[in-house]
Amino acid sequence: MNGDADDGVLGEILAKYRAGDLAAAAALVDARLSQREEPDVLHLAAVIALRQNRPDAAEDFARRAVALQDSNVAYRFTLAQILTTQRRSDEAIAELRAILRMAPGFHAAHVQIWNIMKTLGRRHELTALVKDRLAALEAVAPVRPLASKVPIPDTTLCCIDCTGHPAAARALRASMAGCAFLRVVLFTDRKSSLDGIETVVIEPVRSLEEYSRFVMKGLYHQIDTRLVMIVQWDGYVTHPPAWSAEFQSVDYIGARLPFLPAGRASGNGGFSLRSRRLLEVLQAPRFTVTH
Repeated sequence: MNGDADDGVLGEILAKYRAGDLAAAAALVDARLSQREEPDVLHLAAVIALRQNRPDAAEDFARRAVALQDSNVAYRFTLAQILTTQRRSDEAIAELRAILRMAPGFHAAHVQIWNIMKTLGRRHELTALVKDRLAALEAVAPVRPLASKVPIPDTTLCCIDCTGHPAAARALRASMAGCAFLRVVLFTDRKSSLDGIETVVIEPVRSLEEYSRFVMKGLYHQIDTRLVMIVQWDGYVTHPPAWSAEFQSVDYIGARLPFLPAGRASGNGGFSLRSRRLLEVLQAPRFTVTH
């Protein structure tokens, strides 16, 4: 909220909204808007109308809020959500892209675009676009090593990628920029010459299932350090000081998967730390490859 409306009025509207009394909240909003138009109140009206399953009214309120403050990304994101619920995907994407031009780090807008493209069956198109942009970024603003690096003892940094070599190499360089690994390897299907990165040629990995098979059954034969940190083109080290020696006391750390039940909220393997002991155990026939 921007403070355009009286805090007491907004507080009362929000209290009704949070209590689930949408009708009372909407009545207070209408009364306020009958006196004057304020972007914060219009935005609240849009959110309430969307919750009430009144998309046309929600869109009208959101567009009026944006018209008063077109640089407010919160207002525009609400408008994008409304357009998404109406299945007006192209308009929603255009709005989300406008948000990202103003605020490139607006995470929710990135997620919303991915979800829309996935629904449309165009996720691969967007993935290819992001990889191209990363390659272009590397040409004009390459990753630079930091003056001081965090040591990651007895650990191999690796990426397994046979489809997007420039983005994969960038992920490795970004991870190396602030961390010192014993070994850095790109596992791929072609020989490459990359400064500071060893290339190990493997059979082509063309699907998620083939990727999982290599990680579970093939990686063990390629790693001779106690630990291996796996990165992907879109998941890598961004904050080296977050490293802790405690990480080396367990056999697996993976990014949290929030849709798993309590107690099983870790498991994503895209950016992960694994022990060689775990890789060895997975060689047993009883461990079948799944994705």
